[in-house]
Amino acid sequence: MEAIVQTVTNDLRVALLLVGGVLLLVIVLWEVIQRRKAARADATHLRGPLGQARSAKVDDLASGDPLLDPVRREFLEPSLAENAPTDRLEPTLTLPEIHVRDRLSEPPLVDFDQAMTSEDRGNSIPVMQSVTPEPPATPVERAAPTVSLPKNTEPVIVALRVVAREGERLTGAALRQALQGEGFVHGEMEIFHRALADGRVLMSAASLTKPGSFDLTTMDSMRYLGINLFAVLPGPVSGRDAVDKLLSVGHTLAQRLRANLLDSRGQALTETRLAEMRREAASAGGD
Repeated sequence: MEAIVQTVTNDLRVALLLVGGVLLLVIVLWEVIQRRKAARADATHLRGPLGQARSAKVDDLASGDPLLDPVRREFLEPSLAENAPTDRLEPTLTLPEIHVRDRLSEPPLVDFDQAMTSEDRGNSIPVMQSVTPEPPATPVERAAPTVSLPKNTEPVIVALRVVAREGERLTGAALRQALQGEGFVHGEMEIFHRALADGRVLMSAASLTKPGSFDLTTMDSMRYLGINLFAVLPGPVSGRDAVDKLLSVGHTLAQRLRANLLDSRGQALTETRLAEMRREAASAGGD
C-alpha cells in the first residue's frame, strides 16, 4: 500500500513540474511577441502615417522644445513645421519720469458766469488764471455773557437742580467739562453762564453749596453736591421756551454726570410740576 502511495506522489510531482515549465515558456514567448509589436509601432510612428521620414526642421523644433520630448511628442506635418512661428518681441511703452520735487502745472479754471452770459455762443469758453484759495476767515468771537436784570418788573427765577446720587458727589473736573460742553462760560459772579450770540445770558449754573460760586483754580480738585440751573425772566426768550431749554440742558447734564434731575425744591420732577413751572414762566415772561 505504501509503495502505491509513493508511486502516485512521484507521478504528481513530475506532472506539476511539466505544467510549470510549459507556463513559463508561454509567458516568455508572449513577452517577446509584445516587444516586437511595440518596436514595429514605434518605427511606424517615427516614419509617419504614410511611411515618410520626418524632416530635419521638425527634429530641430522637437529637440529645442522640452514639451516635444520624444517619449510624448506628437507628429508634426512638414508644412506646419516649416511655418512654425518664431519668437515675437512685444512692444514696450516708456513713461516719462516724474520726480517728487517737480511741480505740476495747475489746470486753468473756467469762468462759467462769463461763459453763460456770453452773447456769442460760438466763441470758446473764456478761462481765468488759477488762483490759490484764500485761507478761511477767522470765526467771529461771541460776545461775553452779560447778566441784565429787568428794570420795570420784578424778576422771576425758574430753576432746576442737577444733584449727585445718594452717597455720591460730583467731581469738579467732570462738572466743569460737562458745563463747558453745553456752552457754559465762567463769568460774572464767578458762576457759569450760557449766552446767546449777542451776549445776553439765557441761563446760569451755580453751586448748591453757598455762596454758589466756582473758583476755577481749585474747581477740578473739589467735590460738589450738585448745581442750581436757573433762568431769569423776563429774558431773551419767552417763559415757556426758557423752561424747555432748562429742561433739555438739565437732562443732558444729568446724563453726563450720572446725576438726578430735580425741581427747584429738590423734589422729583413730575409732569404736574413741569406744567406748573410752564404756567409761572409764561406769566412772568409775558407769553
